[in-house]
Amino acid sequence: MSIPLFSYSQKLEYAIVWKGDSIGYILIKRALTDSTDYHNVRSVSRFRVIFSFTTGYSGETFFKNDQLIKSSLINTMNDDVDGSALVEWLNDEYLMIIDGKRTTWNEPVKSTVGLLYFQEPKDLNKIFSERHGRYLRIEPKGNGSYVLTKPDDRINTYTYKNGRCVKVEINNLLTNFSFHLIE
Repeated sequence: MSIPLFSYSQKLEYAIVWKGDSIGYILIKRALTDSTDYHNVRSVSRFRVIFSFTTGYSGETFFKNDQLIKSSLINTMNDDVDGSALVEWLNDEYLMIIDGKRTTWNEPVKSTVGLLYFQEPKDLNKIFSERHGRYLRIEPKGNGSYVLTKPDDRINTYTYKNGRCVKVEINNLLTNFSFHLIE
């Protein structure tokens, strides 16, 4: 087994904030070698709107030689699966299983939404979403902010300071919340 020429790891933690209160966390780990890039994401949040809710997210993404090889994610709500996606490069195309629906994609993917936590998208106008199985538009809005437009036209705003993602504002179907980098 050969030793990688370069290795690097990074860990980011974000507080999930809703209506001014911290309701959970997101922990994102990244490991790089000379030819691979691996991301692991875990989150848990708890909040109450008439009833109590516990949400979770678990995901892994693996790139080799700057190409997405495999990504998987699961969203949960009160311990029940609320969404899932698997994107895997097989035989010169991606097999995608999103919420149980199988499709394929034949264009190699070089960047995904998860990379937005690690690098400012200065030169991008689109980025691949494994969750949606397609590219999403991303646009600069000035002052280090970028707007990502989801398929239903809702937006997420990513804000950077000195190239680091410090805040993500999420426009969700039922409510809005944000992620704040814990430094």
